[in-house]
Amino acid sequence: MQPTKKGLDGRRSRVVVLMVPFPIQGHLNALLNFARSLAECGLRVVFACSDTHMRQATQRAEGWDPFAIANLSFHLLPLPHLTPGPRLRPQLPSAPPVYLGFHAVPSRPPGRPCPLARSLARNYGRVAVVHDPLVSIAAAAASRTPNAEAYGYRCVSACGLVHLLGHGESLRVLPPSSLCVYEGFAASIARRQQPLKFDQGILYNTFEAIEGQFLQQLPHKAWAVGPILPLSPRPQEQERQHGCIQWLDKQAEESVLYVSFGTISSLSAPQVRALAEGLEASGQPFLWVLRHADKGDILAMDDSEEPRSLPDCFEERVKGRGFIVRDWAPQLQILGHSSTAGFLSHCGWNSCMESIFMGVPIATWPMHSDQPANSHLVTKILGMGVAVRELNEGDGFVIAEAVERAVRSLMASEEGSEVREKALRLRDSARQAEGGTSHTALNSFLALISRP
Repeated sequence: MQPTKKGLDGRRSRVVVLMVPFPIQGHLNALLNFARSLAECGLRVVFACSDTHMRQATQRAEGWDPFAIANLSFHLLPLPHLTPGPRLRPQLPSAPPVYLGFHAVPSRPPGRPCPLARSLARNYGRVAVVHDPLVSIAAAAASRTPNAEAYGYRCVSACGLVHLLGHGESLRVLPPSSLCVYEGFAASIARRQQPLKFDQGILYNTFEAIEGQFLQQLPHKAWAVGPILPLSPRPQEQERQHGCIQWLDKQAEESVLYVSFGTISSLSAPQVRALAEGLEASGQPFLWVLRHADKGDILAMDDSEEPRSLPDCFEERVKGRGFIVRDWAPQLQILGHSSTAGFLSHCGWNSCMESIFMGVPIATWPMHSDQPANSHLVTKILGMGVAVRELNEGDGFVIAEAVERAVRSLMASEEGSEVREKALRLRDSARQAEGGTSHTALNSFLALISRP
């Protein structure tokens, strides 16, 4: 949601927001976008993370310059270097080099007030600590700091959280949540839950029209303030557009399938080949982001280390119809382009919200965590997508024929036309929420933290 800009008034000038993200891309950019929204509401916001993750978040901020927001500043925390974490369970389809970096964020609350929060508390009437719930120690630290209070900002869907908590009666068709997470994930989450008792409530990047039934099942105060997205392009991005945007400019309207699996998941070499064969056989134009999953320090990644598992001469055969990106791609610009007609996605929540806001239907290929529940929400509840695979199907490998069938269904069938119409209606609902339910929820949160 893009809130109405407001100048500093007497109450808001007494409040500072300390934003504490979890150090992986999908969580960093989610909290950074919310930090921008709060800064544009007239609040002073301090975004606290390591130097590495500050550079990662700001360099990948799409459509805006984080250093050009007057009320937004950055504080560098001395976090350990993020190295590869636990691997996926064997039955899951991918093995990202980094998973949630729990070892980079302490799980035990400190025994004394946070020095940064304590310093801010000396200069402001109230410190609102908005943290990723995976960094729940921030909530405990706030409880030990005068004039401070804590709020969570979840980067997963309400639907996905309900599923992972085992509360979703309507999600029984999904596999058990234990099959959707990595080794050690449940134990790591459990260790971090206790400090969440200090939170005053949790904010969600969603809106009532799509997740109201799941928000009602949550055992805590919840504000649905989404969609929180960056929408205004930087002038320099308009001048020097990514090559994939220039390629999209040459394609027919509503003709291209965008393919991307996010930043922390990697397909196996055989799976990449099967996906390529399915895309080729579908006959549909496509733009495919084919890159390695992020490592602990994305700034140290070797861009020359490209995935080498495409079929022989594949790029020659699809030349003109297919475009492959091997670096960071401007996803919002791609989804908002008039040539983009569909999105083959892992169903991370950021990607789902961006697709909903742009009215682009999804071919769902979930892998882990909240993604199976998001896929269920998109295909079975909202009706704006088709499933490429379900997490509980066989060994998880998707054959080329299944890819071809799903792509044709989404892009060139009567079913595809129906889901596209639903996607457009949901786009309208998302934009209505900006000035409606989400606006009301955000104002409720602002009134609480700005109270006398």
